[in-house]
Amino acid sequence: MIDSHLHLLDPQFDADREAAITRARVEGVRVMVEIGLTVESSRRAVEFAEAHEGVYAVVGFHPNHASEARPGDVDELLKLAAHPKVVAWGEIGMDFFREYAPRSAQEPLFREQIRAAKLADLPIVVHQRSAEEDVLDILEEEGASEKRPVDLHCFGSGPEVAARMAPQNYYFGYGGTITYGRKNQVSPASEALAVIPRERILLETDSPYLAPIPHRGRRNEPALLRHTAAALAEALGLRVRELEELTDANARKFFHRLPAPAGA
Repeated sequence: MIDSHLHLLDPQFDADREAAITRARVEGVRVMVEIGLTVESSRRAVEFAEAHEGVYAVVGFHPNHASEARPGDVDELLKLAAHPKVVAWGEIGMDFFREYAPRSAQEPLFREQIRAAKLADLPIVVHQRSAEEDVLDILEEEGASEKRPVDLHCFGSGPEVAARMAPQNYYFGYGGTITYGRKNQVSPASEALAVIPRERILLETDSPYLAPIPHRGRRNEPALLRHTAAALAEALGLRVRELEELTDANARKFFHRLPAPAGA
């Protein structure tokens, strides 16, 4: 399996980072994509990817850190983006949930990074929280998916959003939240599966966040991706192995710099 979005460099993994990678591989997670949040964390993500087989990096400036951005930071990210183990630009977007940074800082940085990702010929990984309409409008205004695809990371919206974005080369990242909810209650993101093309679905953990049931409330890690895969397979009416093969193929298409799997 490919974990398309995680944060193994988060301090929550300081005590057992290498062990977490080993556990993931035991559970069949052979490719892990580490996400940058600032210039410095993006640099660390690239170094981490260089040091570990099967680990790749995404570089970008997260909206919650937008107030920290300085002139020239996007140029520095462009330099990092040339590294062969960098497979996307992100995670970028806007977040008005707790307003760690004002919109006046978030939106210009978001637009600048969309344009930089095009220059770098990289797909884009998008974060939004309490900012969905604004984020989707800006993505469309900037033609974000015209050159390379866009991943709506941690997708939690309903069929209307899926129907709007799917024709424009958008992918939909499903994580531990697909396992949440009460019995006999279907979430909007589960309903959206009816209109999302299956070749646009990605698996992710967003480790250390959003651990799937039965681990909800504890630290997430890539080894737990199997729980999300099982829930997503059931929602799509697939066997787990079929779901794994589908999402692996989707991830390799989205992250076009990923090498072909051994034996392919």
